[in-house]
Amino acid sequence: MPTLLKLLPEGLTVGEKVDSEGEFASVVDDGQGKTLVQINVQPDMRSVADGLYGDATTLPDGTLLATSQQPGEKGGAGVVSWTADTMRPDGLRVVSPPSTPAPSRRPRPVRSG
Repeated sequence: MPTLLKLLPEGLTVGEKVDSEGEFASVVDDGQGKTLVQINVQPDMRSVADGLYGDATTLPDGTLLATSQQPGEKGGAGVVSWTADTMRPDGLRVVSPPSTPAPSRRPRPVRSG
């Protein structure tokens, strides 16, 4: 969790934190609404790469990057889940699905652009 927190942009308020066996989560707020930031780390997932990264971008270092946006599972109408899913050449998979509250307060994840 400490590494994840160091990577967050300055100016965010970090709330409740969860850190358990490859899964990390924290609620962050940039003053415009809260977002749940989650990171899931999975070692050597090369056996499922073809099924997960068919339309992925390959970065210069060989990392596969797939992104998606879909309706959120929790939080009510208008919640959007944005997912970034990466796999390094050694099979290390890191998935980050930050969910946002209703579009009236925050149409995009914290600091998404």
